[in-house]
Amino acid sequence: MTDWQLRKNYLRLTDEEETALKQLHPLMVQHADGLVETFYRHLLQFPETRRLLSDELITTRLKQAQKRYLLSLVTGPYDEQYRDERLRIGEVHNRIGLTPQWYLGAYALYLNLLHPLIFKEFHDRPAQCQFLRIALTKVVFLDIGLAIESYITKSSAQLEFVNRQLAELSRELEKGLDKRSKDLQKERDFISAVLETAGALVVVLDTEGRIVRFNRACELATGYSLEEVRGRALWDLFLLPEEVGPVRAVFETLRGGDAPNRHENYWVAKDGARRLISWTNTAILDRTGAVEYIIGTGLDITEMTRVQDQLLRTERLAELGTLAAGMAHEIGTPMNVILGRAEYLMQRTQEETTKKGLETIVGQVERITKIMNQLLTFARRRPSERRPMDISWTVQDILEVLRERLARHRIQVETVFAPSLPPVHADPDQMSQVLLNLVINAIHAMPEGGILRLGLRLKGQQITLTVTDTGHGIPREDLEKIFVPFFTTKEVGKGTGLGLTVVQGIIQEHGGSIEVDSEPGRGSTFTITLPLSE
Repeated sequence: MTDWQLRKNYLRLTDEEETALKQLHPLMVQHADGLVETFYRHLLQFPETRRLLSDELITTRLKQAQKRYLLSLVTGPYDEQYRDERLRIGEVHNRIGLTPQWYLGAYALYLNLLHPLIFKEFHDRPAQCQFLRIALTKVVFLDIGLAIESYITKSSAQLEFVNRQLAELSRELEKGLDKRSKDLQKERDFISAVLETAGALVVVLDTEGRIVRFNRACELATGYSLEEVRGRALWDLFLLPEEVGPVRAVFETLRGGDAPNRHENYWVAKDGARRLISWTNTAILDRTGAVEYIIGTGLDITEMTRVQDQLLRTERLAELGTLAAGMAHEIGTPMNVILGRAEYLMQRTQEETTKKGLETIVGQVERITKIMNQLLTFARRRPSERRPMDISWTVQDILEVLRERLARHRIQVETVFAPSLPPVHADPDQMSQVLLNLVINAIHAMPEGGILRLGLRLKGQQITLTVTDTGHGIPREDLEKIFVPFFTTKEVGKGTGLGLTVVQGIIQEHGGSIEVDSEPGRGSTFTITLPLSE
């Protein structure tokens, strides 16, 4: 099996999906010019890309290239020639100085523009619509992987050059030749400039693991300055406790002269954030051949890994949606028969024991029906109908709907809304669904009463909504699982584990984000960001 086929197998891109994508060609031809214009206007928002587009000829070529790219997404064939063409595109990105954040943003923009078009075209064929969306997403992520590969290849070549230059500089310094002192100083200044401007993390350690050099990229990734970390052991600062042992083992291998090598591990920043770094390590030898310094050059692959995980999650959710729709159809009919017969028998019997048993049956069938309805909602969520809306009105409407319930649970409500907030671009019904889920979850978290705080504020080109409760909180080990379908911390029979999954899906379809911060015994805060309406 070739490397190219392995790459497609990793994304589970099938021949059937490649063939089916051609169904999108008429849709792409119809909308290609509009999509390219939207992409071009997006680029003009940023000074870095606006400078590249100052020449009309460059702009024209860009638009033509983007149109060809969009059409090739759905025509294939997805073979080695396709791979080579995408790698050439990545080389062009590198040549003009575009870093991954720009073209990852472009891929995300195209997905956000194409998915609604597919929804609209195939809304009456939901299974085909879902199949085509997943297939297109896989091809886009195939392109993302190739673009990142081009960037890593170029960065690795630069880093290898830096490592060779550092090794040469070290040997030259050892010679201590006066006639070379000026040239060596220039070379060292050059290396320092490369290290400080390189996009990769570069850290130099002595043979005890203490930090000797720590470039600008390391400072940006961790929040620490060189002065704060110089002379301190690497594993005392940045590593998770469970990763100290494996990283020290890698270090001992390097110190023993077995270089270069590669590995991945997390670095924990000053603010507690975790970044996944892919390291290439080597050793610098003194004139006796003994290891003198260890050099690690790293690429932050946190976002790339997150995107890959999101793709797999999207595929799993799609499969789950199909299964849910089938289950609801197969179970719904017999459940209605059972419910109808039980209610009929309740009317016919006068025996209390029998009536109580039938009431239990009715209650459990209604519970199953409720779960099936949630599964159908999850599986067949309609496309968003977004328009400018005042999110504060939605918050107030939900609080009014739940006013009696909040009062019954002795929950005090506090709202802090920034004045004169601009409208967001969102679907009012879906925003109501999001807020209803979050507020009801907060009520469940405070069975003995508490405080519910809702806040709205403007942050850049987004509105930030916070929902905070003073309830029992979420254990740290559960925080990463709360958006997983069917995971719930509620008692059996009191939750299906789909509410937050639906909430996350709605927010992501709106181009926003949702995060949670919680501490057991002190409560939870859900933070949602939504884009402003143009």
